[in-house]
Amino acid sequence: MIELNATSRGSRCLAILLLGALCLGSVCGCGSPEGSSSGGVPAAEEREAAKPSPTDDKPDRVGTKPAALLDIPPLHTPARDEAVRRQLQDARSALDRLHDEPEVSSSQLGQNYGEMGMLYHAYGLHDAAEVCYRNARTLQPQTFRWAYYLGKLHAKQGNTDSAVDAFGQALAIKADDVPALINLARTYLAANRPEEAKPFFERALAKKPSCAAAHAGLGEICLLRKEHEAAARYFENVLRIQPGATTVHYSLAMAYRGLKQKNKAVEHLARRGYVRVGVADPLMHAIETLPTGVQHHMMSGAAAAESGKVAEGFAKLRKAVEADPDNSTARLALATALVRYGDQDGAIEQFRQALRIRPELVQAHYDLGLLLGRKGSDDQAMEHFRQAVAADPRHVASHLGLAKLALKIGENQLADTHYALAIEFDPRNPAARIGQVIALAKQAKYAEAFDCLEKSREALPKSMILMHVSARLLATCPEARFRDGPKALLEAQTVFRVRQCVSHAETVAMAFAETGKYDMAIKWQSEAIRVAGNTNLEFALPRLKKNLELYKSGKPCRQAW
Repeated sequence: MIELNATSRGSRCLAILLLGALCLGSVCGCGSPEGSSSGGVPAAEEREAAKPSPTDDKPDRVGTKPAALLDIPPLHTPARDEAVRRQLQDARSALDRLHDEPEVSSSQLGQNYGEMGMLYHAYGLHDAAEVCYRNARTLQPQTFRWAYYLGKLHAKQGNTDSAVDAFGQALAIKADDVPALINLARTYLAANRPEEAKPFFERALAKKPSCAAAHAGLGEICLLRKEHEAAARYFENVLRIQPGATTVHYSLAMAYRGLKQKNKAVEHLARRGYVRVGVADPLMHAIETLPTGVQHHMMSGAAAAESGKVAEGFAKLRKAVEADPDNSTARLALATALVRYGDQDGAIEQFRQALRIRPELVQAHYDLGLLLGRKGSDDQAMEHFRQAVAADPRHVASHLGLAKLALKIGENQLADTHYALAIEFDPRNPAARIGQVIALAKQAKYAEAFDCLEKSREALPKSMILMHVSARLLATCPEARFRDGPKALLEAQTVFRVRQCVSHAETVAMAFAETGKYDMAIKWQSEAIRVAGNTNLEFALPRLKKNLELYKSGKPCRQAW
């Protein structure tokens, strides 16, 4: 008997992090979910995490400063925010004076570059912050926090490989640092690399058994593996440690659904909220305390909303906007909070106001593209994605948003172009890899599609999603020379065993049809239709029913997507 879960977990809601909007040009790394103390991190844990470590900030040998350090790029700060401008200018002047002193040591100069980077980081000036942290790493290679801050920057910007490398360097200095272990694990998990994430969550848990973030991460991995009993235990542990981390109720509901405990699943689904699992992170807290002026209202408001104090958070964010209506950063912060708490129309208005002030704001264009696309305003969404990649050609998320929308409206060549650009900037991005294969197949470029698929599986050899794409192409490709029914069936059944969902069952049916076993294809397709009809997948029913009629008439499917 075929058994499907009632629903696939799918992707999470809009990938905009509340505190990530506090920036002056892109997303700020402060208060990110990787390092925030949301979810009610116990005060004792904060105090414990704040204790100095004997392995942190190892002293470097004092010597002559290197002749070649990276130049800090030009900055853009809002002209109206005089307090911010003065704070940044004073810090930069102090760094320049120190840099010009002939007897300054590498250690002294590295410390000042690092602290300058922290200030830039606090205001979302990521390019400048990265340069300062890199210079600090050059001058103080054994100082943990400069590598860690680089990892936080790269993770926030979605640069997985760079983040992994930076967090790895940090852990080479301080191997048992729990925030670094959690951030590295979360970076892997966000990139759909759960097997690489798992050992780091386990190390964090071994170091600190009460680490809610480690329990949550391991629970998510168990959920992906359909190990529902273990997943439920981990999520229950999270709620015992951080009862305010209400986002966990959704994951726990999915675990109980997999265990066929419907009442518990319904109970926890109803309790789902917006507060994420936190981990005490004194290094990021040090950055969060740096802003002044309007930025202070934004930081404190976002932190309040993130920790579940929604009314207080919105009051502070609105106060920031009222205090400086032409501050694009304040508008962006308020818009992101509105998205997170369900007011999409209010968010759209604030994003548009932010773009009125600063038309080149990449994050505002990207977020507007997502929101308008969800509302069915495809032309407007496409235009915002185009403006985002024009302003920042390396913004991978905007390339992906544009490409996905292009596929939806049948602009397959345009989708292919932007998926290729996303791969160029992030070679291990699974969404870009999969999307390009589909875009090529939709253009009937089957040889190129299979070549792209082969290269993608070499880059991501453990990707079950790519195996699923392979099974579909092998079962349905219109060109006979590329089809391989037995291999398609083997891959499709392997993927289904890992994750039982409608899409995977549909692929098994396609493979059975290609091998001529139409009775089995009909059985699997009928079960997929039954489950789709009982869930929120009604949109898939026309396609599913059309393929069922093919199998009943003894014909295979020749359209993968």
